Amino acid sequence: MFERNLLFQSLNKVNDSVLITNAECIILFSNSTYKETRLANDAKIIGKHFGDESLKICDARQCEEISTNCKARKIWTGVIRGKQGGGIVQSDSLTVTPMFDTNGHLEFMLFVMHNITNELVKERNIQHLNKLETLRQVLGDISHDFKNILMAISIYAELLQDDANLSENSRKYLESIRNEIIRAQELQNNISAKFSTTTHACKNLFPLTLKP
Repeated sequence: MFERNLLFQSLNKVNDSVLITNAECIILFSNSTYKETRLANDAKIIGKHFGDESLKICDARQCEEISTNCKARKIWTGVIRGKQGGGIVQSDSLTVTPMFDTNGHLEFMLFVMHNITNELVKERNIQHLNKLETLRQVLGDISHDFKNILMAISIYAELLQDDANLSENSRKYLESIRNEIIRAQELQNNISAKFSTTTHACKNLFPLTLKP
């Protein structure tokens, strides 16, 4: 009993959330971090099955996998998603370690949950930035080709205007073409500038700081 109490005292100093269940998956202990994060007390936790829906530790499939793994003397690892106190969605990496008695029978299961919400958000934003960067490069290539096409049209329009045999109506058409080229160039510059601003704004998201 003394050793168990000493273990519980030590686990209360851990920053990660910790639960201990018996072989039947009934919760025997929850550390301070778990209770503070979930805004719960022992009365709402102790004595419940770790798969109890009110605890929102893991889904039915994960519960079955955890139980099966522990009975087979295997450590289970995975990601669980639930709600903290206040309804904030949290993602945790969960490691469940089976603990056996002197006869080799499963006695306890140790649940350690590490909050990885920030890491997942950062990872998603990095993936989004990578997609934006790829799109920026593609648009840059298209913009370059488009600029070359506009330049070629503009040059041909100017050469035609030097033709002394060109009718007045044709000159008006050429002038309209040149005006449209100028508008197209302005549109291209605006699109490039707006996309560059959006990419820069997304990069300013880092580093992200979220409450655990």
